[in-house]
Amino acid sequence: MRREEHVLKRLRTGEVGDVVILAAPAVPMALAALVQFALISGAVAAVAGLGLPAAPHLVVLGIVLGTVLTTAVAALSTAAARTAESAQGISTIGFLLLLLTSGTLVPLETLPPAFGAVLRYFPLTPVIELVRAGWSGRGADPSHALTCVAVLLAWTLLCTWAARRRFRWEPRT
Repeated sequence: MRREEHVLKRLRTGEVGDVVILAAPAVPMALAALVQFALISGAVAAVAGLGLPAAPHLVVLGIVLGTVLTTAVAALSTAAARTAESAQGISTIGFLLLLLTSGTLVPLETLPPAFGAVLRYFPLTPVIELVRAGWSGRGADPSHALTCVAVLLAWTLLCTWAARRRFRWEPRT
């Protein structure tokens, strides 16, 4: 909607940079996601008797990097959208694909080994692996965590680069 009404184009004429213009709407959503995760995981841990995470730094790292990644993916998804209405459909399909390939809905361990090994390098999988390792303490070795962080950073940089190249400040004609 902001693109169709030339709001983004007018914002660019001010002192604020492009990154701030694009990040400003994402910050409240990211904070809401972090609060929701904390509340839901706390409630589930209390009800299931899980206790506190074994490696809370991995949980926090996974959530923070995952939030940055999904923000970059969301910015990239707008490049394919002509209108605000189509952006919802495009982002829904994209995030559903991310969930399906991350091991959230179908554990990677239940898939054929070669397929699971490939999916470990998909965008959202390292987030899930960091959070699981941090909560359970299993698989929390430094090399695995560094691999997850490297994959996350690579996807984030790739999505950010692609969004910067493809983002349109004006409506398509």
